Amino acid sequence: MDGGNRMTAGKRRFRAAIFDLDGTLCYTYPDLKASLNAAMRELGYPERTDAELMKNVNCGVRDWVRGGMPEELRGDEREVDRCLEVYTGIYSHHYCDHTTVYDGLAPVIRRMKDSGFWLAVHTNKEHEDAVGMVEKLLPGLFDFILGDGFCPSKPDPAGTRMIEEKARIPGEDFVFIGDSHVDMQTAKNAGLFALGVSWGYREASVLWDNGADAVVSTPRELEEFLFGGADG
Repeated sequence: MDGGNRMTAGKRRFRAAIFDLDGTLCYTYPDLKASLNAAMRELGYPERTDAELMKNVNCGVRDWVRGGMPEELRGDEREVDRCLEVYTGIYSHHYCDHTTVYDGLAPVIRRMKDSGFWLAVHTNKEHEDAVGMVEKLLPGLFDFILGDGFCPSKPDPAGTRMIEEKARIPGEDFVFIGDSHVDMQTAKNAGLFALGVSWGYREASVLWDNGADAVVSTPRELEEFLFGGADG
């Protein structure tokens, strides 16, 4: 996707980083889609297209499932609960079937770790799935992983506050890195620097419109932004 990047803050030095997971660290969509459509089939509902599903891909598991349901049932919370239970049961066994780390990103994260960054993941994905995914695909690189269930979902800033307390690092030294409007809103709500990545599930314009302080379009640009150049 077009980054429309403005790397004006590249000389700023951060001590800690919070990464979103879906669409930022990992391309998770194939497994999300397959699991949701498997749940819809099991429940006797129609499968959904990419255009329908992409609307809710960053909005938390409950709204993700709700968006896959027939429109006339989306306001029935008991039915949402039933669909959510079926979906989470399927996804918990298939969240890494086809999910991958974005090309070129793992070396950047390793460089961040080696240079002393304190690294966290903050996602609206179910916590156990998030931990399993990160530990399988990016083992040993993150100091803390926070998924759904311990605090209100993003864009509520409670999760970022929890991460700041865990790190014992002030928010002014954090960069929040994400691919969606939800991530940019989370960063702004918590008073953190909002760095958008346009390789994920939302266009760069969405990131700018929701408060991004900067946007990068490739892992190489992320590295340049954080370190002032590949050799900086």
